[in-house]
Amino acid sequence: MKLNLSAITGNLKLKEYFSFGLLSINGYMLMVNTYLMIFYTDVVGLDPAAIATLFLVTRVADGLNDPIMGYVVDHLPRTKLGRFRGYLLIGTAICTLNYFLLWFGPAWASTGKLAIAYASYILFGITYDMMQIPNASLLPSITADQKDRAMLSTFKGSVALINSLIYGMIPPMIIQMMGDAKLSAYYIIIFGAMTLAMICTTTGVLGIRERVEPVDDEKYKFREIFSILTQRPVFFTTLLMMMFATSASAASASSMYFFTYMLDGRFDVISISSIFSTISVVPTVLLAGWLVQKFGKKRLMLALLVVYALGFAIRLINVTSIPLFYASVLINGFPLGIFNVVSPTIQADNIDYVEYKLNRRAEAGISSLDSFVIKSSHGIGGAIGGYVLSSTGYVANQPQTDLAKFGIVFNTIWMPIITYIIGLFVFGFGYNLNSKKVAEVNETLLQRREAKNSDS
Repeated sequence: MKLNLSAITGNLKLKEYFSFGLLSINGYMLMVNTYLMIFYTDVVGLDPAAIATLFLVTRVADGLNDPIMGYVVDHLPRTKLGRFRGYLLIGTAICTLNYFLLWFGPAWASTGKLAIAYASYILFGITYDMMQIPNASLLPSITADQKDRAMLSTFKGSVALINSLIYGMIPPMIIQMMGDAKLSAYYIIIFGAMTLAMICTTTGVLGIRERVEPVDDEKYKFREIFSILTQRPVFFTTLLMMMFATSASAASASSMYFFTYMLDGRFDVISISSIFSTISVVPTVLLAGWLVQKFGKKRLMLALLVVYALGFAIRLINVTSIPLFYASVLINGFPLGIFNVVSPTIQADNIDYVEYKLNRRAEAGISSLDSFVIKSSHGIGGAIGGYVLSSTGYVANQPQTDLAKFGIVFNTIWMPIITYIIGLFVFGFGYNLNSKKVAEVNETLLQRREAKNSDS
């Protein structure tokens, strides 16, 4: 029996590209990274050091469970919607319910606010896995064709820009408009985010189809998780993403403090900067596929780390200069566009590489590392940000000392510069997949599928 290549490698309809893109419309983690710390300190009234410990303990501990959750998702029974789409719908609904508790449980409680924050934050980590891991597993299961994957990632990256624009512009505008009614502002923002996530996820799931099946139907054993996750390209990709996301989390967690106390509440700068970011990101998202073919994914990733570090470094000329801040946003938009498109395709290559080496298909297992990185980096980055603020003397809703202002600057500028430079060397020396090797892996897997199909 001859293998139908079109079922695996192409002819995707435009509807499917747009539907896949809609799966990036989700502001849950963006809101948590950017606003939860200042919400807990300035609205709920919790101590920044206590929140730092909360982030560190719960996120890192929960992140270690992500490969186990990935194993569970890989071994769940197939639904009518495929291996991942049905569980993405269920996971999003459950996560949305807990997301409400994460924000307003501590705010409504008269006592035990920190305990409620711990409980809801731990639950958020678990329920976020139920949503994020199936989502991240979809790309390699939709198609095995490199061009189709690049196009799907381009659409998802393009829609991610809209997602960033929404959560970069609207929340600060609402917060500024509501003035002292901070809790009411967050009601509007969080309920809006929950509604938008459910609508876009449902629409996206119903518009795509899973095509790629494992060469070997036998599921990998639990004891094989370690060997899968420590394959060289998987390990060093995860390490780079961890550094990248940790610096971003530290900067995001302190960004609202920067605009509140360094720029005297100029939240309009956040909204305007989102426009600048979109202007610079769009060209690179559209050109990312061509850039990958010309320079390769690895060299492109190394180049973007250099540009990111330089983009933050120019702000050190005058940390309170708004024009320099806008210039930094413009510069950093170029590598961000590349990163949004290239990083999912690198992870898809890693999934194929593991199947090539170990004859085991582990989309959810490897994709669980994305969730691990997101949560652990938020825990580490948020903890660093909180401890720095606490150690430099931050006091909520008061004018800050010069030392406290330095802590805010360290979190928002110096942390990204340092981690991007370290990441440059880690990924440069550690990642070992080039274009030639990826083509070899794809060809080998295609031959194995043909052989399996012929035997059946």
